[in-house]
Amino acid sequence: MKCGLLKIFPFMNETLITVENGDCNKIEDATGLEVDTVGRMWVLDDGSLHCNSKLWIFDLSNNDKTNLIHHFPSSYYLHDLVLDETLNGYFAYIAQWGEEDIVVFGLERNQSWTVETPGIKLFSIALSPKDEPRQLYLIPYRMLMDNHGTMYAAFWKKNYIISWNINQPYQKRRIYEVEKLNTDWPFTFALDSSGTFWMTVFNKTGKKSSYRLLKAAVGEKPYYIRDCQTTADASQGKRQTDYSALIGSLAFFLVLSCTLNIWLTLRMRKSKNSNEKCNAGAVEKPTVQNPV
Repeated sequence: MKCGLLKIFPFMNETLITVENGDCNKIEDATGLEVDTVGRMWVLDDGSLHCNSKLWIFDLSNNDKTNLIHHFPSSYYLHDLVLDETLNGYFAYIAQWGEEDIVVFGLERNQSWTVETPGIKLFSIALSPKDEPRQLYLIPYRMLMDNHGTMYAAFWKKNYIISWNINQPYQKRRIYEVEKLNTDWPFTFALDSSGTFWMTVFNKTGKKSSYRLLKAAVGEKPYYIRDCQTTADASQGKRQTDYSALIGSLAFFLVLSCTLNIWLTLRMRKSKNSNEKCNAGAVEKPTVQNPV
């Protein structure tokens, strides 16, 4: 990713930016954000005193249509999530505030359950890239890993986001910063497969709360995408283009051959009909004997 602050652009979505505590049909407290390889945005909603926690899934390629709203059986104090694409489908691993377990959600079955992590209290989760041995990173607030090992992190009561390449000695740099935030939990963020960095910014003005959904092009892929996967997709696309061109050429020559055969057949029929007409109009003359 290029150095310097991100160029952030607003991405309007009324469902995401409207916050009304007690309205269980809206996002009340967005605490986690991910975008998967097929263009779906996963938003973790911690709920409120009146509404249980929820997991929202939006289709970014279809006018941000809501694909799924999973209601958890209780309010878990959920804070962060990571996605794992497996042979058995998509799974979301969700951290709870200060608890020694994680919540697991399976998309295929639309079910959630808890897995104990004795002695390990989770709050924020990050998975290492697929090309490396899988490792779990824990920090007090928010973090995300791309597929080249760059970590993006936000901290308690801080108004900025930093990045750090875990393959190099620790050296942080700020990639996004705001002048003033009146909240302790300002950011959620995610990467999608097209290299877009998505982020929500939570702020309070008096008694009014608001969310903004922003995006920026960074050119990096999420932790769950392999480099070879991108290359394979490009190669597959090239092969499909070559196959399409070959099929198109064969179809053209087939049509041309059929057209030529039809033309020759019609010409032969026309020639045959002309000969028959000429023969029918001919008059046989009597043979005149030579005088002796």
